[in-house]
This record gives sequence, C-alpha cells and structure tokens, in this order.
Amino acid sequence: PLLDPDELEREKGVILSELGEIQDNPEDLAGDLLFEAAFEGQPLGRPTIGNAESIRGFSRSDLTGWVEGQLTPGRLLLVATGAVEEDALLRLAEERFGDMAERALPPLDPARFHGGKRIDRRRSEQAHWSFALAAPSAADPAMPAAGLFCQAIGGGMSSRLFQQLREERGLCYSVCSWIVGFADCGLFAVSAATDRGDAAASLVLARDVVARAAGETAPLMLVGVVKSVPVLPVDEIFPYLHLERKFMHLSFQIYDMAFQSPSVEAARPLVFATAFLLVTIVVSLNLAAMGIRHSLRERYRAWSQ
Repeated sequence: PLLDPDELEREKGVILSELGEIQDNPEDLAGDLLFEAAFEGQPLGRPTIGNAESIRGFSRSDLTGWVEGQLTPGRLLLVATGAVEEDALLRLAEERFGDMAERALPPLDPARFHGGKRIDRRRSEQAHWSFALAAPSAADPAMPAAGLFCQAIGGGMSSRLFQQLREERGLCYSVCSWIVGFADCGLFAVSAATDRGDAAASLVLARDVVARAAGETAPLMLVGVVKSVPVLPVDEIFPYLHLERKFMHLSFQIYDMAFQSPSVEAARPLVFATAFLLVTIVVSLNLAAMGIRHSLRERYRAWSQ
C-alpha cells in the first residue's frame, strides 16, 4: 500500500476526533469498558480504535511492518460476488498475489473470558451500565440456541427485559441484550440507559430476569438444538434410561421439519405424527402425575385417620 506520510498524519487527526466522540458518548464508552473487563490483558479487550497515545505514536514504518508481518497467503481470503468469471478472477489473483511467500507466523493466543468490573464516574444525563457472561464461540453448535435465548431475553420491545424493566417498572429508557461469537469464545451482554437514581435497581432486576429465564429455558435449549439422535436414550438395557445420550426435543423437531424442510408438503405427515406423539406424551405424563397425586392423597388420608 502507498501510505503517504502526509495523508497518514491527516488521518491521525480524523481518528483522534472520532476517539473524542467515543469518549463523549457514554454508551460507546460503556461498551469499551465492558470488553476491557471481560478480556482483561488480552487483545480482544482493547478498543479497536486504540487510544490517543497509540494513534499519535505509530509511523508509516510501523504500518508497513505490520502488513508484511501479518498478511500471508494462509491468512488471506479472496471473495467475489456478482457476474464474475472464475478463471479470469483466478488469473488476476495469481498476477497480484502469486509472488507472496508463505511463512511461519507465531501462533495466536486464544481469547478467554476473564470477567471483572469497570466504573467511570463522569457526569452525564443518564447512567449507562452493561454486564456480560461467557457465551459459545462462533463455531460452537450451541451458538444458535444461545442466539435464540438472547433474542427472547432482550431482542425487541416484546422481550422480557424491555417489558419488565421499561414497560412494567419504568426503570430505564432503553435496554437490550446482545451476543457475539469469536473464534475462541463468545460474549452475552445486557446493556441499558437509565436515570442515575434507577441504575442500581434496574441492574438488579435485569440480572434477575436473565437468571430466571436461563433457569426456565436453558434445559429446553440444550436438548432442542439436537435435530436427530442415532440411538434413543431409552432401551431394554439397565438402567433403561441413559442420560449420557443426547435427547431430541420433539417440539424443535416439529419446528425444524415444518419450517426448515425443503419440501413442506412431503414433511407434513411426519410433522403431524410427531405432534401427535408429543401431545400423547404430555397427556400421559399429566395423567400419571394426577394418578400419583391422588394415590399419595389417599394414602395420607388413611394415615391421618
């Protein structure tokens, strides 16, 4: 790249102005502090834009050295969209990048969720807070379920956080949950903007909402992400119920066949059969519970007499 020194100095001024805007925006500042605490001492915990010292300090040679040290064929992706002729594109790529030599690079340290606390007490019209928990990585099979949980908790005006914190209690102006997955780990977070006097109460309530929702939905999520299992968890071998095997949640199977199948019409009989099986199981379990309750009640009545 050219990286003209004069243009570089002008761009530094632009980046410093952008950094000042972030420092004046409590919401952006809270996000930076959240990552700093979650990934303390790791590259993932540093703000992407840097700081005033690092922006003013780097030179053209620093940038060219970084490019030469990091951009190797093994770390490059070539992406093309639209009406592209593959052979022509590959020839052009060979002309432009064919002379790049592959070389060994030091391995990247995996990111790990650390956790911590950061407080910035500067004065503002509102208080902004965020808290985060470790989440699955981007390639983790549990990530779709975690994303669905995040959407239900704070993904819109009908979410639990919005309804309980804003609509029912009026403790905040805005509240949301979000999740992001990286190569090694992920982050699930809740953020809110509230009056300074309501900051503590809204934070406590938000943590309670997330905890209660996790207790209600996490078991369903964990089994719901399994589309199919090769072996049933119940068989004739003692102890008959094998909890170490994966379970397939019937309601998720119904959803997957009805809405994700390439042929909805062909899947319809199986959807109806699975739904009937699910209803039968639910009714049977309820009848069994009623029978056990009646038996225990009669036994207690006999003992009391």
